[in-house]
Amino acid sequence: MAQRKKSEFEFIQDSFCPQVSVLCSYDAEMICRKNALTFVEMVQPFCRFNGEIKISDPSNNVTTIPNLRIEIKDINSIEPQPQIAKKVLDDLVSSNSNLDANKQHVHRQIVLNSYNFIADLNTPWFESWRDCFIKIGHTYDHEFLKHYIACIFVVSTSHIDPLDQFQKLLIQQQQMQQQQQSMTNSRGTKWFFPNHVNIFKYYLLIHDVHEGQISKAHQIYENLKNTYGPSNCHLLQINSKPAILSMNLKPAIPLSIFIML
Repeated sequence: MAQRKKSEFEFIQDSFCPQVSVLCSYDAEMICRKNALTFVEMVQPFCRFNGEIKISDPSNNVTTIPNLRIEIKDINSIEPQPQIAKKVLDDLVSSNSNLDANKQHVHRQIVLNSYNFIADLNTPWFESWRDCFIKIGHTYDHEFLKHYIACIFVVSTSHIDPLDQFQKLLIQQQQMQQQQQSMTNSRGTKWFFPNHVNIFKYYLLIHDVHEGQISKAHQIYENLKNTYGPSNCHLLQINSKPAILSMNLKPAIPLSIFIML
């Protein structure tokens, strides 16, 4: 058998982690793309907390979680069609089948009813196949494994009216959540809670220090905190200045955004 790359705990923690959606305005996405990244790609390195955190449930029972990981996805991302997903999995198996080519293969005869066949017990492809299957597999209503429990709203200070844009994104998310009950077994966005229950919402204001005025950004940020609460907002400063002139890229997103989940 192929040696496992992950322990059982690591597998469960990585595969069935909290799902967080992102609803990003066009202007904010364009600022991130100046650094050749989407917003979701930019925050991927900050999706795991190396240490222990404490989370309280509604009954105030405290649970300690080591190395918490969250999965952040664009709210408009869609699952691949079954035919495409099957091809992806088949190609993955084919590309990984020869990884243990130099090792001695172990075969076993298996008899099942009227079937008699020889099975190769070396499966170097299995972990890659399993992780990919969980990632691209269909999201079923009854599983709640890939249902979003939170949403991050992202707008830039370059928008003509950032607070109005936040409100529009908020309405868009609420409409998507309300549509879930009428889209049973569909490939639409899935939410952990029914439409009458609010999910956790976080409001992220992006400011490009290379182009915008920081005084204006702070003013908008203060208005944002007054509207949605200081614990639910964050001002993220990034730098789109070419790397040859400056290496001062600061995607400093605090994990407190996610620990409050």
